[in-house]
Amino acid sequence: MNMTVLIVAVTHMREGRCCVGAWQLQDASGSIVPIRQWRLLNADRSFPLLAETSFRVGQVWQVQLEPAPEHRIRPPHTEDSYLHASQRIGHLKEPQAIRLYNGLLRNPQIPMVYGDITQLFDGALRQDENSQSFYFTQSECPNYSTSFWIPRHPLFVTEDSYGKLRAVNKSLNINLRYTAVEPKIGCGETIPAGSLLRVSLARFWRRNEDEELRSYLMLSQFYGTIE
Repeated sequence: MNMTVLIVAVTHMREGRCCVGAWQLQDASGSIVPIRQWRLLNADRSFPLLAETSFRVGQVWQVQLEPAPEHRIRPPHTEDSYLHASQRIGHLKEPQAIRLYNGLLRNPQIPMVYGDITQLFDGALRQDENSQSFYFTQSECPNYSTSFWIPRHPLFVTEDSYGKLRAVNKSLNINLRYTAVEPKIGCGETIPAGSLLRVSLARFWRRNEDEELRSYLMLSQFYGTIE
């Protein structure tokens, strides 16, 4: 499939790899009309190495994609595709948040939530009482792994004991890993209420053998405020 895509997220993964999220656009014009969401994997089905990828948020590319076959799809990660060719053709103009928000309004099929974090993913997220992280198990996960979110409350960017960024709100018991490769806001800064954010669900993993497999909620991109 040949198409025009807008890169909306590039996030850190383990072993120096990254996860690239994209919108398929209606055309290559200046008007952002998203058709659907994709996750761009290598042609060999591996995630790209961050040191080798040229994709960055806001770029527009012409690509050739192969949607992952049904037998390879494991919900909630139904957006996977394999990239066979790509050519950069442009860049999204500022302000990113407003332009992306207007694009989301043009396609209500792309999930967007305005309000509390518990409304994300149809209100079905679980929360770990110890870590305050949100997650799904394999038996209850949705059929999509990314959503856009406009919170009514601020989030404060901090670092954990491993030096990884986290977005927290202690009064609301929120603690999210902030995985953006190029975060627009850093440690000690505040993500204001009314910001446009992208959140995503990690691949399933377990911290120890006694724990069930979980897919954790992450903050994957902050674009700016829309209010």
